[in-house]
Amino acid sequence: MSGATETRAAKGAKDLRDEEEAARIEAENAAQATANPQIQPDMATMLKALTAAITAGFASVIVPPTTAVVKKYSTSLDPYDTQGLDTDTKDGKYQWSIITKMIGGWKLLSVSVENADRLMDLLKDRKTQFGLDPICTVPTSGTGNTYPTSRTIAGVEYHKSDLQDHFELLKDIHTLTLSHVRAFSGWFMGGESSTLSTSTDMQIKAIDPNKLGNVGLVNQFKIRLHRLSGALHFILKNHVSCSNYNSFLPSIKICPYQDEVSGRQVVCGLILLKMAMEVMKPHLVINHREKEKALEALTLLSA
Repeated sequence: MSGATETRAAKGAKDLRDEEEAARIEAENAAQATANPQIQPDMATMLKALTAAITAGFASVIVPPTTAVVKKYSTSLDPYDTQGLDTDTKDGKYQWSIITKMIGGWKLLSVSVENADRLMDLLKDRKTQFGLDPICTVPTSGTGNTYPTSRTIAGVEYHKSDLQDHFELLKDIHTLTLSHVRAFSGWFMGGESSTLSTSTDMQIKAIDPNKLGNVGLVNQFKIRLHRLSGALHFILKNHVSCSNYNSFLPSIKICPYQDEVSGRQVVCGLILLKMAMEVMKPHLVINHREKEKALEALTLLSA
Protein backbone atom coordinates (compact mmCIF):
# COMPACT_ATOMS: atom_id res chain seq x y z
CA MET A 1 0.00 0.00 0.00
CA SER A 2 1.40 3.36 -1.03
CA GLY A 3 1.76 6.38 1.34
CA ALA A 4 -1.07 8.25 -0.37
CA THR A 5 -3.39 5.30 -0.01
CA GLU A 6 -2.57 5.01 3.69
CA THR A 7 -3.25 8.71 4.22
CA ARG A 8 -6.68 8.43 2.57
CA ALA A 9 -7.53 5.42 4.65
CA ALA A 10 -6.49 7.18 7.87
CA LYS A 11 -8.57 10.21 6.96
CA GLY A 12 -11.57 8.05 6.17
CA ALA A 13 -11.28 6.30 9.51
CA LYS A 14 -11.09 9.62 11.31
CA ASP A 15 -14.15 10.96 9.48
CA LEU A 16 -16.04 7.81 10.43
CA ARG A 17 -15.10 8.23 14.07
CA ASP A 18 -16.20 11.91 13.97
CA GLU A 19 -19.54 10.94 12.51
CA GLU A 20 -20.03 8.24 15.10
CA GLU A 21 -19.14 10.70 17.91
CA ALA A 22 -21.54 13.32 16.52
CA ALA A 23 -24.28 10.70 16.29
CA ARG A 24 -23.60 9.61 19.86
CA ILE A 25 -23.75 13.22 21.18
CA GLU A 26 -26.94 13.89 19.25
CA ALA A 27 -28.50 10.73 20.64
CA GLU A 28 -27.53 11.74 24.18
CA ASN A 29 -28.99 15.24 23.71
CA ALA A 30 -32.15 13.79 22.30
CA ALA A 31 -32.46 11.38 25.22
CA GLN A 32 -31.89 14.20 27.75
CA ALA A 33 -34.38 16.50 25.99
CA THR A 34 -36.96 13.74 26.01
CA ALA A 35 -36.37 13.08 29.69
CA ASN A 36 -36.51 16.77 30.71
CA PRO A 37 -37.51 19.10 27.80
CA GLN A 38 -37.77 22.21 30.06
CA ILE A 39 -34.09 22.08 30.99
CA GLN A 40 -32.61 21.10 27.63
CA PRO A 41 -34.25 23.04 24.84
CA ASP A 42 -32.70 22.72 21.44
CA MET A 43 -30.49 25.45 20.07
CA ALA A 44 -33.07 26.72 17.54
CA THR A 45 -35.60 27.33 20.28
CA MET A 46 -33.06 29.19 22.37
CA LEU A 47 -32.07 31.41 19.46
CA LYS A 48 -35.72 32.12 18.65
CA ALA A 49 -36.44 33.15 22.23
CA LEU A 50 -33.32 35.32 22.37
CA THR A 51 -34.23 37.07 19.12
CA ALA A 52 -37.74 37.75 20.34
CA ALA A 53 -36.44 39.23 23.60
CA ILE A 54 -33.98 41.52 21.79
CA THR A 55 -36.66 42.70 19.35
CA ALA A 56 -39.07 43.46 22.18
CA GLY A 57 -36.39 45.40 24.03
CA PHE A 58 -35.56 47.59 21.04
CA ALA A 59 -39.24 48.19 20.30
CA SER A 60 -39.78 49.55 23.80
CA VAL A 61 -37.06 52.22 23.50
CA ILE A 62 -36.98 53.13 19.80
CA VAL A 63 -39.61 55.56 18.52
CA PRO A 64 -40.39 54.99 14.85
CA PRO A 65 -39.34 58.04 12.80
CA THR A 66 -42.21 60.24 11.65
CA THR A 67 -42.41 61.47 8.11
CA ALA A 68 -42.01 65.25 7.99
CA VAL A 69 -44.72 67.04 6.06
CA VAL A 70 -42.99 69.50 3.78
CA LYS A 71 -45.30 72.18 2.45
CA LYS A 72 -44.47 73.09 -1.10
CA TYR A 73 -43.76 76.79 -1.57
CA SER A 74 -46.37 78.36 -3.81
CA THR A 75 -46.59 81.77 -5.41
CA SER A 76 -50.20 81.29 -6.46
CA LEU A 77 -52.86 83.69 -5.18
CA ASP A 78 -56.39 82.44 -4.76
CA PRO A 79 -59.02 85.21 -4.44
CA TYR A 80 -61.25 82.74 -2.63
CA ASP A 81 -58.60 81.72 -0.12
CA THR A 82 -59.65 82.19 3.51
CA GLN A 83 -56.47 80.95 5.17
CA GLY A 84 -53.59 82.68 3.36
CA LEU A 85 -51.65 85.87 4.03
CA ASP A 86 -49.80 84.31 6.95
CA THR A 87 -46.85 86.69 6.97
CA ASP A 88 -44.85 84.27 9.12
CA THR A 89 -44.47 82.03 6.04
CA LYS A 90 -42.63 82.50 2.77
CA ASP A 91 -45.90 82.15 0.86
CA GLY A 92 -47.57 84.80 3.00
CA LYS A 93 -44.72 87.29 2.57
CA TYR A 94 -44.94 86.87 -1.20
CA GLN A 95 -48.71 87.35 -1.16
CA TRP A 96 -48.34 90.48 0.97
CA SER A 97 -45.86 92.03 -1.47
CA ILE A 98 -48.13 91.33 -4.45
CA ILE A 99 -51.27 92.65 -2.75
CA THR A 100 -49.75 95.91 -1.53
CA LYS A 101 -47.24 96.84 -4.24
CA MET A 102 -47.80 99.77 -6.56
CA ILE A 103 -49.21 99.06 -10.00
CA GLY A 104 -46.61 99.36 -12.73
CA GLY A 105 -46.75 102.76 -14.40
CA TRP A 106 -49.01 104.18 -11.69
CA LYS A 107 -48.68 107.91 -11.08
CA LEU A 108 -48.82 108.77 -7.39
CA LEU A 109 -51.99 110.66 -6.52
CA SER A 110 -53.34 112.73 -3.67
CA VAL A 111 -56.40 111.83 -1.65
CA SER A 112 -58.92 114.23 -3.15
CA VAL A 113 -62.30 114.44 -4.83
CA GLU A 114 -60.58 114.77 -8.22
CA ASN A 115 -58.72 111.47 -7.78
CA ALA A 116 -61.53 109.60 -6.04
CA ASP A 117 -62.63 107.46 -8.99
CA ARG A 118 -59.13 106.21 -9.81
CA LEU A 119 -58.33 105.35 -6.20
CA MET A 120 -61.73 103.73 -5.65
CA ASP A 121 -61.33 101.63 -8.80
CA LEU A 122 -57.89 100.52 -7.57
CA LEU A 123 -59.28 99.49 -4.18
CA LYS A 124 -62.22 97.63 -5.70
CA ASP A 125 -59.87 95.76 -8.02
CA ARG A 126 -57.57 94.73 -5.15
CA LYS A 127 -60.56 93.68 -3.05
CA THR A 128 -61.88 91.39 -5.79
CA GLN A 129 -58.54 90.06 -6.95
CA PHE A 130 -57.04 89.29 -3.56
CA GLY A 131 -60.07 88.43 -1.44
CA LEU A 132 -60.20 91.45 0.86
CA ASP A 133 -63.92 90.92 1.49
CA PRO A 134 -63.57 89.97 5.19
CA ILE A 135 -62.10 93.37 6.10
CA CYS A 136 -64.28 95.35 3.68
CA THR A 137 -67.55 93.78 4.88
CA VAL A 138 -68.31 95.62 8.10
CA PRO A 139 -70.92 94.48 10.67
CA THR A 140 -73.07 97.26 12.05
CA SER A 141 -75.01 95.47 14.79
CA GLY A 142 -74.66 92.63 17.28
CA THR A 143 -72.61 92.35 20.43
CA GLY A 144 -69.51 90.78 18.92
CA ASN A 145 -69.62 88.05 21.57
CA THR A 146 -68.16 84.67 20.70
CA TYR A 147 -70.71 81.87 20.58
CA PRO A 148 -70.06 78.66 22.56
CA THR A 149 -70.08 76.57 19.38
CA SER A 150 -68.86 77.18 15.85
CA ARG A 151 -70.66 76.94 12.54
CA THR A 152 -70.33 73.68 10.63
CA ILE A 153 -70.61 73.84 6.85
CA ALA A 154 -70.01 70.73 4.73
CA GLY A 155 -68.32 69.07 7.69
CA VAL A 156 -65.89 71.95 8.27
CA GLU A 157 -66.00 74.18 11.37
CA TYR A 158 -65.96 77.96 11.01
CA HIS A 159 -65.84 80.82 13.51
CA LYS A 160 -69.13 82.18 14.84
CA SER A 161 -69.66 85.52 16.58
CA ASP A 162 -72.60 87.85 17.09
CA LEU A 163 -71.87 90.12 14.11
CA GLN A 164 -74.87 91.21 12.03
CA ASP A 165 -76.18 93.63 9.39
CA HIS A 166 -73.06 93.96 7.26
CA PHE A 167 -72.33 96.82 4.85
CA GLU A 168 -69.71 97.07 2.10
CA LEU A 169 -66.97 99.61 2.76
CA LEU A 170 -66.44 100.42 -0.93
CA LYS A 171 -70.10 100.35 -1.90
CA ASP A 172 -72.21 101.64 0.99
CA ILE A 173 -70.04 104.71 1.30
CA HIS A 174 -72.44 106.97 3.15
CA THR A 175 -74.61 104.33 4.82
CA LEU A 176 -71.60 102.83 6.58
CA THR A 177 -70.44 105.36 9.14
CA LEU A 178 -67.06 105.96 10.71
CA SER A 179 -68.53 104.85 14.03
CA HIS A 180 -69.44 101.47 12.50
CA VAL A 181 -65.90 101.08 11.17
CA ARG A 182 -64.28 102.02 14.48
CA ALA A 183 -66.50 99.55 16.35
CA PHE A 184 -65.51 96.71 13.98
CA SER A 185 -61.86 97.68 14.34
CA GLY A 186 -62.20 97.67 18.13
CA TRP A 187 -63.64 94.16 17.93
CA PHE A 188 -60.88 92.48 15.90
CA MET A 189 -58.03 94.47 17.47
CA GLY A 190 -59.29 93.67 20.98
CA GLY A 191 -58.95 90.54 23.07
CA GLU A 192 -61.06 87.41 23.27
CA SER A 193 -63.80 89.20 25.21
CA SER A 194 -63.93 92.27 22.95
CA THR A 195 -67.31 93.57 21.86
CA LEU A 196 -68.46 95.38 18.74
CA SER A 197 -67.57 98.80 20.07
CA THR A 198 -64.92 101.48 19.66
CA SER A 199 -61.70 100.70 21.50
CA THR A 200 -61.15 102.79 24.60
CA ASP A 201 -57.41 102.15 24.95
CA MET A 202 -56.44 101.65 21.28
CA GLN A 203 -54.39 98.54 22.05
CA ILE A 204 -53.94 95.39 20.02
CA LYS A 205 -54.53 92.59 22.49
CA ALA A 206 -52.64 89.29 22.38
CA ILE A 207 -54.91 86.35 21.57
CA ASP A 208 -54.23 82.62 21.20
CA PRO A 209 -55.17 81.15 17.77
CA ASN A 210 -54.48 77.61 19.02
CA LYS A 211 -57.26 77.48 21.58
CA LEU A 212 -59.73 74.66 21.14
CA GLY A 213 -63.25 75.15 19.88
CA ASN A 214 -64.93 78.25 18.56
CA VAL A 215 -62.75 80.60 20.65
CA GLY A 216 -59.66 79.50 18.70
CA LEU A 217 -61.49 79.86 15.37
CA VAL A 218 -62.64 83.39 16.23
CA ASN A 219 -59.10 84.30 17.32
CA GLN A 220 -57.75 83.05 14.00
CA PHE A 221 -60.30 85.20 12.16
CA LYS A 222 -59.35 88.28 14.19
CA ILE A 223 -55.65 87.76 13.41
CA ARG A 224 -56.51 87.44 9.73
CA LEU A 225 -58.40 90.74 9.93
CA HIS A 226 -55.30 92.34 11.54
CA ARG A 227 -53.31 91.42 8.44
CA LEU A 228 -55.98 92.45 5.95
CA SER A 229 -56.34 95.81 7.70
CA GLY A 230 -52.60 96.27 7.36
CA ALA A 231 -52.87 95.42 3.67
CA LEU A 232 -55.48 98.18 3.18
CA HIS A 233 -53.10 100.63 4.83
CA PHE A 234 -50.20 99.85 2.52
CA ILE A 235 -52.32 99.64 -0.64
CA LEU A 236 -53.37 103.22 -0.01
CA LYS A 237 -49.92 104.34 1.17
CA ASN A 238 -48.15 102.91 -1.89
CA HIS A 239 -50.46 104.66 -4.36
CA VAL A 240 -50.54 108.21 -2.98
CA SER A 241 -47.69 110.68 -2.88
CA CYS A 242 -45.45 110.74 0.17
CA SER A 243 -46.19 114.38 0.85
CA ASN A 244 -49.93 113.75 0.72
CA TYR A 245 -49.68 110.67 2.91
CA ASN A 246 -47.48 112.41 5.46
CA SER A 247 -49.82 115.40 5.64
CA PHE A 248 -52.92 113.26 5.78
CA LEU A 249 -51.94 110.72 8.43
CA PRO A 250 -50.84 112.90 11.37
CA SER A 251 -54.24 114.59 11.49
CA ILE A 252 -55.86 111.20 11.99
CA LYS A 253 -55.47 110.37 15.65
CA ILE A 254 -57.96 107.52 15.73
CA CYS A 255 -56.05 105.15 13.44
CA PRO A 256 -52.94 104.05 15.33
CA TYR A 257 -53.16 101.14 17.76
CA GLN A 258 -50.34 100.08 20.07
CA ASP A 259 -49.41 96.42 20.21
CA GLU A 260 -49.46 95.47 23.89
CA VAL A 261 -46.68 92.90 23.33
CA SER A 262 -44.16 94.74 21.15
CA GLY A 263 -45.21 98.30 21.96
CA ARG A 264 -45.16 99.12 18.26
CA GLN A 265 -47.74 101.47 16.79
CA VAL A 266 -49.82 99.94 14.01
CA VAL A 267 -52.10 101.94 11.73
CA CYS A 268 -55.56 100.44 11.25
CA GLY A 269 -55.95 100.46 7.49
CA LEU A 270 -59.70 100.02 7.75
CA ILE A 271 -60.17 103.28 9.69
CA LEU A 272 -57.61 105.11 7.55
CA LEU A 273 -59.34 104.07 4.33
CA LYS A 274 -62.77 105.08 5.64
CA MET A 275 -61.47 108.54 6.52
CA ALA A 276 -59.78 108.84 3.12
CA MET A 277 -63.07 107.92 1.47
CA GLU A 278 -64.86 110.66 3.41
CA VAL A 279 -62.42 113.11 1.84
CA MET A 280 -62.81 111.62 -1.64
CA LYS A 281 -66.56 111.01 -1.47
CA PRO A 282 -67.98 113.61 0.91
CA HIS A 283 -71.64 114.05 1.73
CA LEU A 284 -73.19 116.79 -0.35
CA VAL A 285 -74.57 119.27 2.21
CA ILE A 286 -76.72 122.10 0.97
CA ASN A 287 -77.56 125.06 3.18
CA HIS A 288 -81.17 125.67 2.24
CA ARG A 289 -81.47 128.63 4.62
CA GLU A 290 -79.53 130.91 2.30
CA LYS A 291 -81.92 130.09 -0.53
CA GLU A 292 -84.90 130.63 1.75
CA LYS A 293 -83.61 134.10 2.66
CA ALA A 294 -83.19 134.95 -1.01
CA LEU A 295 -86.75 133.86 -1.75
CA GLU A 296 -88.06 135.85 1.18
CA ALA A 297 -86.29 138.96 -0.07
CA LEU A 298 -87.77 138.49 -3.53
CA THR A 299 -91.22 138.08 -2.00
CA LEU A 300 -90.90 141.29 -0.01
CA LEU A 301 -89.71 143.23 -3.07
CA SER A 302 -92.61 142.03 -5.16
CA ALA A 303 -95.18 142.80 -2.46
